[in-house]
Amino acid sequence: MCKAITLTGDETFYVPLLALVYAVYRGSLGISLVSSLVLASSSTVLLKVLIDSPRPPPSEWLVEASGPGFPSGHATLTAAFWTTVYALSRSNLLLFSGALHTLAVSYSRVALGVHYWQDVIGGLLVGSLSALAVYLYTRGRPSLPEVPLVFLASALMSLAAALMDPSYDSPAKLLGLSIGSLAGYAIVIKRYSGHLEAGSPAYRVTALALVAAAVSIPVTGESAGTAWSAAILALYAFLVALSRPAAAAIAGWATKRLD
Repeated sequence: MCKAITLTGDETFYVPLLALVYAVYRGSLGISLVSSLVLASSSTVLLKVLIDSPRPPPSEWLVEASGPGFPSGHATLTAAFWTTVYALSRSNLLLFSGALHTLAVSYSRVALGVHYWQDVIGGLLVGSLSALAVYLYTRGRPSLPEVPLVFLASALMSLAAALMDPSYDSPAKLLGLSIGSLAGYAIVIKRYSGHLEAGSPAYRVTALALVAAAVSIPVTGESAGTAWSAAILALYAFLVALSRPAAAAIAGWATKRLD
């Protein structure tokens, strides 16, 4: 059970989930979530490198893990996700559900032997505070110049962590995501803000197809080296950001052709 729960706190779970929320559900919510989680993750990897806290002995691990222990990346991501969702929805039901999920993911990391309790508590604090900072800074509404500056801050923290510990691949991957998101969402917010909310069924289907194609990019490049992985993730983030205006254009063209 813990192995299944811990997967829902992993970056491989949130990367496609946020892409779907952005492209198919609500673009503004997607941007807020991506901003919060990328900033939280970049803060986490920088703290990991700076503090360099050990994990429990590998003999106790029930799943694979990499990098320093403090703070827990899984706890960070989950806390950042649900803090953003609650801040934007103010739903008590989502608050309760999010708290349960966050606690379950945090407990799973300790139960699986890859983190100490202080690691997950640190992750909860970093994730929640990062999400709250993004929400207050952007006032819950993605706009220029606030969102690009969030991604710029994320890129700088990831770059610093990558330079301090080149053997740790997470900072380089986050640098790629930050740069791709910075370029993509800056274009969308500036030129295509009218496409940030969901449209027709044809649009949703088209956006879903575009996101599915984009998600396959980091999956196929998973075995690449660190530098290539960062470049691939930058391309992925950029294409996901442009999926909304692209879907609107394709759906509009198809509708005209059928009329």
